[in-house]
Amino acid sequence: MRILAVYAGRAAPFTTPAGTISSAIVKARVDGPATVGALGLAGDEQVSPGHGGPDRALCLYPAEHHPHWGAGLPLPPFGENLSTEGVLESETVIGETWRIGSAFVQVSQPRSPCHKVAARLGLPGLVAEARRTGFVGLHLRVLEPGLLGAGDAIERVHRPDHGVTVADAVRARFDRRPQLIAAAAELAADWRAKTAA
Repeated sequence: MRILAVYAGRAAPFTTPAGTISSAIVKARVDGPATVGALGLAGDEQVSPGHGGPDRALCLYPAEHHPHWGAGLPLPPFGENLSTEGVLESETVIGETWRIGSAFVQVSQPRSPCHKVAARLGLPGLVAEARRTGFVGLHLRVLEPGLLGAGDAIERVHRPDHGVTVADAVRARFDRRPQLIAAAAELAADWRAKTAA
């Protein structure tokens, strides 16, 4: 598992079918080591209330999914901070802890792609397709701040025994099967609450 690229961005006007909004979904590549704190990368912003915070400090998206969405994608296509190789939702357990560079992070929940991603990629059916395929990406909480950058290995430090994967958490929420996540105490409280709603 490794980081292919790191991205950060500031809020700017962004046009969707519903009108122009403020969003930081369009991010630029960060060259060299990036500073990671409890709320994410230095120089990165989150605009919507449902984005950011300690349980969503970093957004990761597997580069392996890019071909599914078609050629010529803008990068990063899902507005992610980390583009990776070797990290898949079906193989990643909620609560896994990783060392990346000098930062220590934990898998907290799936990403939930929204209309902004669909508008950016020109794919109106993206939200439903991401849920169907499970190609959603994931969020990380930062347990120890540090520096990370493109080319850094993702070293798995601990993997919980409960075995609840990011893909399981997606199915639990959108198929209304909360029993699938019952054992994952490390799952973000917001995701658990929305699953039970």
